[in-house]
Amino acid sequence: RKIELCVKMVSQRTPDGRLRRGLCTSWFKNIPIDSIVSIWIEAGKLRLPDHDPTKYQRPPNPHPSTFSSRTENHLNHLNLIKSPKSEKYGDFDDSYGNENVTERGTGDSKLPLILVGPGTGFAPLRSLIQERILTNERLRRGRPGPILLFFGCKHRERDHIYREEMESWRRRGVFGNGGGVFYAYSRDQAAKRYVTDDIEDHGDLVWKLIQQGARIIVSGSAKQMPDDVFKSFRKVAAQHGNMSIPKAARFVQDLEKAGRYLVEAW
Repeated sequence: RKIELCVKMVSQRTPDGRLRRGLCTSWFKNIPIDSIVSIWIEAGKLRLPDHDPTKYQRPPNPHPSTFSSRTENHLNHLNLIKSPKSEKYGDFDDSYGNENVTERGTGDSKLPLILVGPGTGFAPLRSLIQERILTNERLRRGRPGPILLFFGCKHRERDHIYREEMESWRRRGVFGNGGGVFYAYSRDQAAKRYVTDDIEDHGDLVWKLIQQGARIIVSGSAKQMPDDVFKSFRKVAAQHGNMSIPKAARFVQDLEKAGRYLVEAW
């Protein structure tokens, strides 16, 4: 069994020129390999309802546990923990599985997914995609439902985490018919571009999957991103669903109430 963490190191200059480093990320970077540290797991919102979303209940309260940290001596230039490759699943560690695997939180494998995860927000979404790949192959469920992934970062060469794995998924058809992956690099050109721009530019595809029952999952920074993404989906509903802005806002809010619009932000 293995736990993988995607960590962005906090290191920046304050307006008065002082170097500010993150307390937790600096500690994490410097702990020796094979250290034993105490952790706890908190229930998140990323479990997709398998059937009726109104009957979904959160997992039990978390229990503290421990694990042996297997960090590399140095973080790579993407500020990520390096992980071993697996020929079949990319970076995915398949060592924990069993033949009786069930959906375990990714819902119906035919269910369309719309995933929005800029920066390290992609990490939880990565686990959902990996779970769908594993579930589909083990249970031989045939062609899975489409996945529409919107990822964004500042620079393609410096900040695009898991790019090779995303491209491997694209080549293997993991995103399925009607799905795809779109990258927004905010600082690689004069005009800044974000995941919200891609959502709106591909509104016809987004709306089609919503009409097919897609679950929307938004993951990442809690500052401005969730509100901006909400507005983009509101705009898509207004334009492609022929709604007024207030009605489109209520439409997206109703998706959230029905368990079809999930936000995991920090």
